[in-house]
Amino acid sequence: MLDLQVEIFILVGIGYLISKLGLFNKQTRKQVTDLVLNIVLPVATAKSFLIKLTPSIMKTTLVVFLVSIGIQGLYFIINKTAYNNQEETKKINLQYATMVSNAGFMGMPFAQGLYGDMGLLYACIYLIPQRVFMWSYGLSHYTKADFKTMVKKVALHPCLIGIYFGIVFMIMYSLGYTLPSFVTTTMSSIGGCNTALSMIVIGSILSDVEPREILDKECIYYSFIRLIMIPVITYLCLRWTSLDHIGIGVSVVLAAMPAPSTCAMLANKYDKNPEFASKLIFVSTAFSLVTLPLISLMITL
Repeated sequence: MLDLQVEIFILVGIGYLISKLGLFNKQTRKQVTDLVLNIVLPVATAKSFLIKLTPSIMKTTLVVFLVSIGIQGLYFIINKTAYNNQEETKKINLQYATMVSNAGFMGMPFAQGLYGDMGLLYACIYLIPQRVFMWSYGLSHYTKADFKTMVKKVALHPCLIGIYFGIVFMIMYSLGYTLPSFVTTTMSSIGGCNTALSMIVIGSILSDVEPREILDKECIYYSFIRLIMIPVITYLCLRWTSLDHIGIGVSVVLAAMPAPSTCAMLANKYDKNPEFASKLIFVSTAFSLVTLPLISLMITL
């Protein structure tokens, strides 16, 4: 867990440094943001669906899927009550970063490290509802239009198209059909760029922020909600259910992840206070160095 979090800070630091040195200007930042949102992230999303569901684990994965939908409901309630006094662009980022976490990049390796291959499988299933909400309801925070136009924009967004392909791939794999190795290798190569490019962009955005302004009360308030309150509520609700300990553990750990890199990507693309979005990611990821081990310990008690 520590290695993964340190990796994030190194990549953010690289982005910060090359921006300060004039090697990564705002025009380049916008182009890389478009590359990540339109190519890299959709491919990475589609690849994450390359899994096979067997009848023996279908029941548990279905429960994990329903739990994930329920947690999305919890996020919706929090968003309706917790940020009403915030300035509009900050509120947009706070709401998006509450509903969507960094569970894809950080959460999946955590789940695998704690619970092995079964943990990774549960994590893939858990992330399906988040990815759907992420590129539908979540994206609607940044793009304002009439309902018909919004639905069209959301439905045809590259990252949601990645989910469409991913579902097809998952059905294929479950039926015994696989993609050619050169296709999966290419997808791995493209998707593998996601973390590095996203974090470097975030670091470059942070270079526009005064260091003394990074740690503000909104970021601390958000970090408490996302890193402590949400996973504790999730754990208290799930510990009395029939879900097995791996399913509970994966659900709680993924609910405890910090703000996602896509928050800064979207804020930068649609000009919705990307500096604040980057601060949310930086501060919540820094606090997660402490909270994630504590949450993991809570699950084992």
